[in-house]
Amino acid sequence: MGRRFLMANRLLVTIDFQCTVMIGLLRDDVLGAAGVGGIEHIEFRDWLREHGAMERTLYAPFVATWYDAVAACLDGDPDRGNLAAGVSLMSIAKSMLTYKGHFSYQMRSESGDTLIAPLFECLRRRGVKMRFFHRVWDVVPGDDHEIEEIVVERQVDLKSGDPDSYQPFITVKGMKVWPNEPDWKQIVQPPPSEPVDLESFYTTWRGEKYPMRKGVDFDVAILAIPPRAFPTYCSGLLERSEAWRDQVQKVPTVETQSIRLWFSPSLEELGWTLGAPVLSAYARPFSTWEDNSQLVDVETWPPDEMPGAMATLFGPLPCQPFSPGHEDSGYPARRLKQAQANALRFMQEQTGPLWPAAASLEDPLCVDWPKLIDLQNGVGAERMEAQYVRANCGPIQRYTMAVADTAQYRLATDETGYANLYLAGDWIQNHFLIGSVEGAIMAGLQASQAISGYPERIYGEISSL
Repeated sequence: MGRRFLMANRLLVTIDFQCTVMIGLLRDDVLGAAGVGGIEHIEFRDWLREHGAMERTLYAPFVATWYDAVAACLDGDPDRGNLAAGVSLMSIAKSMLTYKGHFSYQMRSESGDTLIAPLFECLRRRGVKMRFFHRVWDVVPGDDHEIEEIVVERQVDLKSGDPDSYQPFITVKGMKVWPNEPDWKQIVQPPPSEPVDLESFYTTWRGEKYPMRKGVDFDVAILAIPPRAFPTYCSGLLERSEAWRDQVQKVPTVETQSIRLWFSPSLEELGWTLGAPVLSAYARPFSTWEDNSQLVDVETWPPDEMPGAMATLFGPLPCQPFSPGHEDSGYPARRLKQAQANALRFMQEQTGPLWPAAASLEDPLCVDWPKLIDLQNGVGAERMEAQYVRANCGPIQRYTMAVADTAQYRLATDETGYANLYLAGDWIQNHFLIGSVEGAIMAGLQASQAISGYPERIYGEISSL
């Protein structure tokens, strides 16, 4: 009887959702002249409610999945979900009606190694120069509506004397991959006594600053630094333009957190029998789970400690609307500590229902700790120290949200106000607006199109249903 009730309820809310969407499309002329832009100012659940959706439909799993998968909660608060109706309808239609083969595909290695590394190699072979360990500190506008100077910090010096010569990859199982730290053998400065993240917005490592000048060092600049870092790196642009200030102040972002787990049992042996999933709308804050067991083959493990399954979980990290400035160097460590506490709580209280065969006999909600791989043989919750927990925090790493009534504040690639400055990144006005690889690629194509006229058409761009 319980299963029949659940099936009947699922059918009811699905029909209610579909009918509500069709009614809303017709009433608001979304398929006509108004387009999705006519409802971009309305929050998605409010739009469904306005057109008669049942309350249970608004929080049905397939709706909650959409919110959770893109961390659509203001300040990381799960009770403050917010997604623009227009971008929601566009993205759902794109996802559900235009995919080919399978709904989603998984990469055989990490995205940086599978996607970014080959692009890097291709560009370098074509003569593109790549300067690692450089940090932009100021983008200086001139009085002729062009960028006159870009102030850059060279964090380290290379032993070769050529700043473009750094070779970033290591080889693992015959594949070029990004290492987790710089290759100090190529660097003049000695390695620090403790690990240092030169990519961090909050790094205290400092090098020499020097100017890059228009007409000498660059003709055209493409700015891909996220807006929340503009006050630090582009303060002159904000001082001159309300549009630039609006993009910083009025387009919300959120910090996120994730866990990577390595299990000794296989996925089926954990109690999951439905195939490799990409799942969302589970228990918060780590409500999105992706099985990454295929990545085990590209990792290096002792033969007797090979993982049987690998899981990645993701969710928003409750935060303030704005992260502190770069002078607060301890901020990443504090946020990581919070993410680690959240991860431990999740493993103690939420893993049993997800992986029932991996649950503790004493506490069916808690993971059976020995099932987590730990080469140091930690006891109990100590084994979490061998897993990977990440806090994506600070202005650079915050996730840009598609909140209702904010799309108009996003600048397009050629709306900088400067003839030699263009924008790129998933945060610009790229007609997709969901923070994603797809959005970043669209933005890059738009920048190329604006600068060179190529490509003539951007396939996959969606601005209306």
